Amino acid sequence: MERLSVYVPAEVGEPGSLCIAYAKPAGEGLLRLLGPVPKGEEWRYLPGECVEYDDQVLPDGTHGLVVTGSASRDPEFRVRRIIYGLFGSPVGSLVAVIWMLRMGVRVPYVYVLGALAGSITFALASMRWGDRAWYGVLRRTFRTWATKY
Repeated sequence: MERLSVYVPAEVGEPGSLCIAYAKPAGEGLLRLLGPVPKGEEWRYLPGECVEYDDQVLPDGTHGLVVTGSASRDPEFRVRRIIYGLFGSPVGSLVAVIWMLRMGVRVPYVYVLGALAGSITFALASMRWGDRAWYGVLRRTFRTWATKY
């Protein structure tokens, strides 16, 4: 995964001052800030937050990616992630059961444990990565499952 240089507004200091930081793509046109915050700096947005950004002209005249807002603090963003998790749970169970059927598992309690593990794993992955989790896992699962039957 690529690391991008971004500029984060400083919490203290001159108005409009920017601190350089690193971020990685988080999907849906967002970036996730990477930490830690260097000593002596205070950022308006914390490492780990999903942030919105824009290509802006910097004070020295060059262009750069500047963080403009936090998606993690947006109630709609949080609700969307919770919905991903709620729908990801049964899908994760189903995907785990399909894989166990494909492998020929014969012990019933293994299906229960596998469905539980798949449910938790896919719910958390859905909340973290959103659409990318659904597309990546479901595409591989149904492509291999469909070719077997």
